[in-house]
Order: sequence, then C-alpha cells, then structure tokens
Amino acid sequence: GFGSGKTQALAWTLWKGLRLGYHFWNGKRLARARYFIASSDGSQLRTVTMPAFEAAFNCATGHDGPFWSNIKSKRNPLVLAYSRDDRQFELPWAMIRLATGHNACQAIEGANFVGGVGDEGPLWHPLGLDRSRRRVRQVGYPFRFLAHFATPQPGRALADIKTRFQDCQPYKVKTEDGYGRCRIMMPTALNLANLPDNYLALLASGHSPQMAAAILRGELVIMEGRVYPTYDGGSVIDYDWTPERKVLCGYDPGFHRPYLCALQELEEGSGTWVVFDEIAVADVSRDYFAELL
Repeated sequence: GFGSGKTQALAWTLWKGLRLGYHFWNGKRLARARYFIASSDGSQLRTVTMPAFEAAFNCATGHDGPFWSNIKSKRNPLVLAYSRDDRQFELPWAMIRLATGHNACQAIEGANFVGGVGDEGPLWHPLGLDRSRRRVRQVGYPFRFLAHFATPQPGRALADIKTRFQDCQPYKVKTEDGYGRCRIMMPTALNLANLPDNYLALLASGHSPQMAAAILRGELVIMEGRVYPTYDGGSVIDYDWTPERKVLCGYDPGFHRPYLCALQELEEGSGTWVVFDEIAVADVSRDYFAELL
C-alpha cells in the first residue's frame, strides 16, 4: 500500500544482498557480483527509488555525504565509479545496474545477475517482469534473489501479476515452475508513525472502495468493473473513424506520462462519444509527443 515503507524495504533488501555478495566474493578467482535496481520509470527511479537506496547504503557504511559525486573526496568511498552509458555503479566487489520497467527493463538484457529489486512492478511493461526473472542467473555465488515491492495499482502489468500470484497465500512459500521458490508478502498496516494523522482518510476519500483496498491494504484487484465500477465490457465497441464528423481531442500533459485521446460522436446529435484513438507514453519530450500527435 501507499506509505507502507516499500521503498525502504527494497533498499535494505538490496543492501543485505550486497553484504552476502561481499561475504562470498573472492577477489582472485570470482567475478564481482552483479545486481540491478529497476523502477517503474526514470522519474520514479531518480526521485524515489535511488534516493532511498543511497540513504540506506550511506547509513549502513557510515558515510555522511552524497552516495555519488564526480569529486572523489565527497562520494561514498565504496563507490568506485559510475557509467552513464551503462547506467551502472561499480563497487570493489559488486556492480549495480539501473533499469526502468516501462521499457521492459531493456538495460539488463544480455547480462546475468545474482539478484535484483523491482519497484512498482504493476506499472512496468509486462515483458519487464519476465526479463528480470530470466536475468537472475549469475553463476559462482551460492545464492540468488529477486524481490518486488509494489502497490497493486492499475497498470500494464497488474493483470499478469494477479494471474501469476493469485494462488499464493500471504507469507507462504510457493514453488514456481522454472523459477524456483517465491514468497508473497502482503502487509496490511502502513508506516503510520511517519505519516500525517489524516493520511488514511485522505487516500480513502479520493478512491473507490476497491482501489482503496489496493492502495491501503495491498490487495490485488483487477481494474475492469472494480476500480472503475461504471466500466465493463459494454464500454468497448467496434468503431471506424468517420472523416465527415468533427474530432475532439482530450489532452493531459501529466507529470511524466502525457496522454491524448481522440473522440468522435457515435452518431451526429446523439451526445454519445467514442474514443477511437489515443497516445499514451512516458518520459518523452514535448517535441517527440508532438510528432506522435
């Protein structure tokens, strides 16, 4: 749920994995352990996921300063280098690569990892979930892990997640064919000590009961007919654009997910409008969005 401390859990889980890698690493004959951090998109990665991990890493290593800086004396001394091209941090015993789920975690394709953490998986491209599983296969270390931390909010991968884990019982171990063991954790209490007194009421007041159950209690819900009770299969019809009638556009600049839809009246004077085309993208420039339009 929102505000449950998921990103902090992600940060400390990765730190534990880094410590395990350090414990088993042999600098003479074993390659450095490779890890990845994947978030829903570039904005979430920069402003939420990485700051949480950097704070945890600095806290655990006793560094009072930035996690990374081009000035060697300022950055955490355990961070040797950062490659902008590869989006990868280098530690003495490990490499940490950054990826985004909205483009299916393409940054980790072709590499093998001992472990990784994913933030807000329901907002990923569904292929990113499968890719993150396939790439956790680095040899030489006696452990592997993949941990996802997310609120089950409506997104492109939510239906896939619900299908894959619908038979899981919270806090119980399930064996997945081809992927080994997994455990699904469903916290039901928020990190209220660090949230405003009216946090629960504010969230609940702005959402349907089904959506509130997802964002407050971590329940898996499907969007159709639940999150939006007025939406069902009858809302989708076959429709061909008619050039003789005018077209209206609805535009939402968003923050990093601009959206535009094209509407046309089903029959002239009917007052019933049909969305017959749309542009839904993330993290693109205004010029690129204008080209798509």
